[in-house]
Amino acid sequence: MVSVKAALERAIRTSRKLVAPGDRVFVAVSGGKDSAVALYVLRELQKTKPFELRAFHIDLGLTPTLGVVEDLAGMLGVQLHTVSLRDYGIDIPSASRALRRPPCSVCGAVKRYLMNKAPRELGATKVATGHNADDILVFFLKDLAQGRADWAAKLKPIAPSTHPKLLPKIRPLFEVTGEEALAIAESQGLPFTRERCPLAPLKGDWLQPFLQDFARRVEEKHPGFRLQLVRGVAQLPVTGQNPELRECRLCGEPTSKDICDFCRIRIALHLTSLPSSSLGEKGSNI
Repeated sequence: MVSVKAALERAIRTSRKLVAPGDRVFVAVSGGKDSAVALYVLRELQKTKPFELRAFHIDLGLTPTLGVVEDLAGMLGVQLHTVSLRDYGIDIPSASRALRRPPCSVCGAVKRYLMNKAPRELGATKVATGHNADDILVFFLKDLAQGRADWAAKLKPIAPSTHPKLLPKIRPLFEVTGEEALAIAESQGLPFTRERCPLAPLKGDWLQPFLQDFARRVEEKHPGFRLQLVRGVAQLPVTGQNPELRECRLCGEPTSKDICDFCRIRIALHLTSLPSSSLGEKGSNI
């Protein structure tokens, strides 16, 4: 039986350590349950800690999620900023074909770029994502299986900045499981969509559900296993070096390459100059 109260208290306790007074935190809301709960948790934290909170949405043009996040921001009284991928001349199916890369790979590249650039230009000090404990455990086990122990050790509630133009990332749901996030979203009546991305492979990633099922089966016999494990992950010492970041010679954003992935996508689509900032703004911050 999921305890919504206990999960919420855990999430707020985690968030309290990640947010400092005076921070301007942007929550990347996708329309799904996890990012909706992350925004809700930080809104609750605002009642006892002074910081600014805003929501941020990237309209990828794949599913009708904009209305959902508008409803969420309106319900919570949080200012919402939106950016459309179309304004940058990019659509993911065309980019996937041009680069011969899977759609999910292209999508990840554009989201990482815009989730940092757009909030930073609006004065954000941190970006919050909806990654939950199950996500962290899957990332951790995958990294270990692929011999990337240094990557696994960097899975923390906060990913610090490694470049002046790179915002710290925080994960308020680091100690909240997927079932708990769903229970919070449903109990609070938070708007979210269950719609699946139309470009996701039909069979999906076979390893992810397998690892999630494994963790849940152990949890059934040893309640608290996932929470204990994710707390252990957070305590691992970081030994690997971060790749040295420079600035993309085309757009000036941080990258480990001469030209960042976002600009490579635009080059593949025969696009030239980047547009000026086209952030929309909706809702109110109260």
